[in-house]
Amino acid sequence: MAISDRVTVLRDGRMAGTRSAQGVTRDDLVKMMVGREIKPLAPQPKVAGKIRLKVEGLRAMGDRGVEALRGVDLEIHAGEILGLAGVSGNGQRELAQCLAGLRKTTGGALAIDGQDMTHASLHTRMAAGQAYIPKSVCVTARSVTFRCRKMCSCMSTLRPSTLMASSWISARWQPMPAIWSTNIAVKTPRLDTPIKSLSGGNIQS
Repeated sequence: MAISDRVTVLRDGRMAGTRSAQGVTRDDLVKMMVGREIKPLAPQPKVAGKIRLKVEGLRAMGDRGVEALRGVDLEIHAGEILGLAGVSGNGQRELAQCLAGLRKTTGGALAIDGQDMTHASLHTRMAAGQAYIPKSVCVTARSVTFRCRKMCSCMSTLRPSTLMASSWISARWQPMPAIWSTNIAVKTPRLDTPIKSLSGGNIQS
């Protein structure tokens, strides 16, 4: 926020610092916004593991009867994370659904660890180690506690033996809100705070 010829940064509802607009540096702003210095990450050498997911010529129709995927090719190696960037409505959702077996493909092939999964059932995909966490609808009038429980319920229906045994997810609902707010750093005044009162980033978390 600029006030006259000075730059002021607010963090957690408080003034984190103010600097001259002419002399402020990128590092100054980052330190005030984050609360500490951020050291640049050193590039790590990439060692490609074996191919875990392979997609060749994948095609699928969208909800409006128009082809949404037109020959998608991709490979994901062990240890990799693939991110899809693009304007909403350009096939990202359809691709994710096809990979998870939630949308019928009209062409192409999909394999997990070399096993053909193009037309495999959900149970077969889960047995192969695949899981799908959907983008759920956020009920903004409900509390943070409700959101935590709803999310865990959704995840538990996918692969309970794996997901519910993880280090930060418990099958019991009671401790979940505290874990959610501390381990994932969701900032909220109280656990019964309505979701609509949180910032956009915390709602997405």
